[in-house]
This record gives sequence, C-alpha cells and structure tokens, in this order.
Amino acid sequence: METLDQLGLKHGTDQASSFHDYCRTMDELLSPRRSLPVVLMEQGVLGGDGLRMWADYFTHPSCWIIGVDPHTFDRQPIGDSRVVIFQGSQCDVSLMAEIRRDYGEFDWVTDDASHFARAQQQAFGIIWPFIKPGGFWCCQDLHSYAAPELCDGPENIMAFLTRIATEMQGKGAKAMGRPEPSDLWSDIDTIMFRKGLCVIRKKA
Repeated sequence: METLDQLGLKHGTDQASSFHDYCRTMDELLSPRRSLPVVLMEQGVLGGDGLRMWADYFTHPSCWIIGVDPHTFDRQPIGDSRVVIFQGSQCDVSLMAEIRRDYGEFDWVTDDASHFARAQQQAFGIIWPFIKPGGFWCCQDLHSYAAPELCDGPENIMAFLTRIATEMQGKGAKAMGRPEPSDLWSDIDTIMFRKGLCVIRKKA
C-alpha cells in the first residue's frame, strides 16, 4: 500500500516531499484511520491535487473528502463520488454549518486557503466546534506569518497559535498541572509544530 507521500508525489501536490514535505507527518497521524469512514475537509483546493491524493489514500467507501475554495474549480474532475467541492469561503459560517449538517463532524480539516492571518483565525473559530473528539485541525504554510501583506490583524498566525499553546497550559492549581475550571482551550489535547505546519488534536 502506498504511503501518503508516495500518493502526494504521484498526484503532484506541494504537500509531498518534493516541496513542503507535510505528507510524512499527516500520514503518521492518519494512518490508523485509513480504512475508516472519515470525513476530511481541505480548505484551499487549487487544482485538486490534494483531493486526489486523499481519495487514493482513504479506502472506505463511506468516506467524505470535501474541498472548499472561493474560486471555481475548472480542472479535470476528480472522478471519485466521495469527493465533493464547494465554492465558497472558509470563513462562511453558513457554508461550514451546512457542510457539517450534511456530512457530519470532521476527522481532519486542513487550512491551506488564503493564508491571511485574520481569515485563518476566524476560520479556526468556526470549524473547531465541528471537529470530532480525537479529530485534527491542520494549518499549513506557517512561514506565511512573515509575509507583511498577509498579516492583516493584530496577531499573525504564529502568534495566534503560540498564544493558544500557552493559554491551554492554564494558570491554576499553583502550576501543578491539574485542570482548573478557569483553564482555556480545555478541549485541546495536543498542539504539534513542525516546519511549515501546525496540527491541533481535539481531546477524545
């Protein structure tokens, strides 16, 4: 069985080791679910190479692989009935609620869309409640934090994510590590950073 990276290289996505090298990390996290009926969303479709990769990776006939992009998808059709593409914004509350209603909560959501800091933070706030317990939110291309034209708010994406990582530690119990009612982000289990990538896992 081909790895996620091998499939990424096959389909020419920049998530593969030929460019960003995100597939290795995503494969480590998702391989236990490969044969399960997952619901996955990719925000930012571009030419659909990532959607083709995911369609080859997940084998269960009841998977849903959902793409969201504000631009019209005019490339060659994916050719898999499990792949559904919506034209719209990752920050459209009504659209995200509609998708969640029709397809269920998400096992995995990738933010590879506009990379504008304000949109990334708004989109996280919208989609996080729709992620299953034990599911993942993945933000790609974190190097974009350093592009001045993409920092359109008080916090760039790295400042936002590192603030969450700090706040989730809490301030109670005299720093003994016990959960306190005042703790923020109590439903976050893990935040993982690697070059260009952050993955947040919801508590199961």
